[in-house]
Amino acid sequence: MRRSLLGVLLGLALGAVGFAFAAYHVDRPLRIAHLWPVPLAAAVTLLCWLIQGSIIALLAWPELRRVRVLQMTRVYLATQAVGGITPFAGGEIAYQLLALKRHGLGADVGGAVIALRSALNGVVLLAAAVAGLLVVRRVPFVGGGSSLPFSATTVLLVGVVALSAAWLLLVFLIRRRRGREGGGGGPGLVGRAASYLRHLRDSLLLIWRREPRVIAGCLLLAALYWLLYPLLGTLSLRAAGWDGSGWLAVFAAQYVLFLVIPIAPTPGNGGAAEIAFVALMSNYVPQGALLGGVVLWRVLNHFSELVVGAFIAGSEVHEDIELARREFGSG
Repeated sequence: MRRSLLGVLLGLALGAVGFAFAAYHVDRPLRIAHLWPVPLAAAVTLLCWLIQGSIIALLAWPELRRVRVLQMTRVYLATQAVGGITPFAGGEIAYQLLALKRHGLGADVGGAVIALRSALNGVVLLAAAVAGLLVVRRVPFVGGGSSLPFSATTVLLVGVVALSAAWLLLVFLIRRRRGREGGGGGPGLVGRAASYLRHLRDSLLLIWRREPRVIAGCLLLAALYWLLYPLLGTLSLRAAGWDGSGWLAVFAAQYVLFLVIPIAPTPGNGGAAEIAFVALMSNYVPQGALLGGVVLWRVLNHFSELVVGAFIAGSEVHEDIELARREFGSG
């Protein structure tokens, strides 16, 4: 429990560093100018939680016919909280496997559910980020339009190639027969990538052979999730006093942000998320709306999940994490 508390405090401290950077950068007081976007953004947050829970439930449905969306939403939130309180690549994957097992899902199917949800979310986000690059005037830590190493034509070409490659990979994963069992990926980055692709292929085949429509349904749900998720940042900035001008650029630019900030190896991407949000949105939003916008945005997309998920996980969360690591060998 003490280590879990330290993880929470570390995440909060890193978030405070990010907020301090934002306050120093914008040099404006924190204010909430409009209240109407706040309950709307809260409703979008709840809907996003339910969508992710629905994806998990739908992927688990071929094995658990009586699975409930609210049950899987609780699993999603508890896993998000574990990811936020276990510093530097903790046991959220193993914890989610343990939670799914407690609902009656075996480790093989549970691993398939986790791998496929991650892959489907990643494919949709990557496609959206390619579109976002077309409207971003300045990428944080890279530069502005003339200094960026690509043009709109290049971005479109890369996007078409990437989506075509993703489609061909999907066809390959579906049609290819299961290869030889065993055969680890070997050492190094290439070996780990090959091992991940084999695991992803086996996961897709495992669910595809039982109910192929599940994959299509989850892909649509992932697309809906990523269509709604940028509204959290957009509505937060509106509540902080931004007038909404150039909203499409603000909306689309967040996809680039979502693709970059998970790289930060900190609990809940604390610090990096706040800094990147302010650096990116300062190109589109007046200084006076940035501080209130980033604070509300982080409350909605991170701290709400951390608090609600920790409540769901309960006081024995650290013991569950250790049990999951011992049982599944993750982290």
